[in-house]
Amino acid sequence: KTIDLVWYVLGVLEVLLAGRFFFELTAANSAAGFVKLILGITQPFTWPFNGIFPVPRDGNNIFDTNILIAMAVYALLAWGITRLLAMSIEPPSVT
Repeated sequence: KTIDLVWYVLGVLEVLLAGRFFFELTAANSAAGFVKLILGITQPFTWPFNGIFPVPRDGNNIFDTNILIAMAVYALLAWGITRLLAMSIEPPSVT
């Protein structure tokens, strides 16, 4: 169950980060309530990755590759956590 919880939390985080990426890419109105909510929730998760790559802009449209890096790092982190949990929970195999 713990492994399932880790994957569920990762899924929610990935959806939120994908929403942030989409909103920035399409220049969504940052004053809109839902957009403000998604940007506010995801800001702490994207902060450590800000500045890795320059952020190209075309008018108000932003292609933030740092968000994509964050998504990949969190996926790898969740995979590592689930592997460690699986190794500690599963009984050793006898050959």
